[in-house]
Amino acid sequence: MRYCIVIRPRPFETYHLMTCSKVQRDAWLVRLKRSCQQPTIPLRTIYSFTVRISEGRKFQVNNKDSAHSELYCDVVIDNEIRGLTGSLKRTPDLFWREEFMFHDISKMRHGLTITIYSRSSKNDRETVYGTVFLPVTQIETTNVLGEEWYEVRKESRNRAFASLTSLGSGHGSLGQLRVGLLLEEHKVYSLDVYQPLMDVLTEFRHDIIYDMARKTSDVQGLARNLLRIYEGMGLTLTWIKSLIDYEVSSLSSGNSFFTKVIDNYMKMSGKEFLEEALQFTIQKICKFSLHIEVESARLSNSTMENTLANCNELFNHVRSIWGGIQRAKTKCPM
Repeated sequence: MRYCIVIRPRPFETYHLMTCSKVQRDAWLVRLKRSCQQPTIPLRTIYSFTVRISEGRKFQVNNKDSAHSELYCDVVIDNEIRGLTGSLKRTPDLFWREEFMFHDISKMRHGLTITIYSRSSKNDRETVYGTVFLPVTQIETTNVLGEEWYEVRKESRNRAFASLTSLGSGHGSLGQLRVGLLLEEHKVYSLDVYQPLMDVLTEFRHDIIYDMARKTSDVQGLARNLLRIYEGMGLTLTWIKSLIDYEVSSLSSGNSFFTKVIDNYMKMSGKEFLEEALQFTIQKICKFSLHIEVESARLSNSTMENTLANCNELFNHVRSIWGGIQRAKTKCPM
């Protein structure tokens, strides 16, 4: 049959579509092909990046440095400053233990640079002590935060980088910095793709959620991701209250999925409150490098007057912190 289209949706079914001309037949072929194509699901890829600056060792110190010099680090991703550590008194061994989490970032083009600055507590003059540079080719996506020791070197034009495992010698090293990295890749689809999951979550099917928690190797990540979803739906507190009821009724152990949920919720919701309540006092203590010792045995010039003076100063800072907490009570997560 001329200008006929044969359609076989199943082996035992056959349909014939008659058209009047070649043009009409071709037009119908185009329409049929389009109707058979799977719809393209919008997709975007985002990344989350965690940087942990743990500690330093074998830093260069002389007698002049030890009294009036401090060290701190900045975290630079693709030539943009994204974080600062606190300042520590310059000693051979330093312990920052600070973690920076960057969510929904684009794919890195250059890499990560951690620059260590030396600052004089006398006049606030700053100089670059050294740099650790990790090119993007050495930062791989993973699901576990791993730590390594890296050489601290003077910043150079080619910004050459090497970890301790690839260095033959410590020539030119200014010390070593222990850094932890976690780069995660996430696929984000359009909202309608997640609708079946959201329907289950809004029903608070805790048996399904706890089954997921038992089967996953990353309970912390599951708790964090579910919290973000419920936060987006405006159901965070309702969900947490229902989890409490479920925990009580099932008598689950303390080291449970619920514990991870509360831990992540406090981190997520308490950040703004803590900054508002504590930032002023803590910045003041760090800026002036205050050292307040109230145990007489640890004071070099231990007298009753010195001990009482330090106690009074400590009480003043405690009152300042409590005052900040009271002023920021409206931002306290409930």
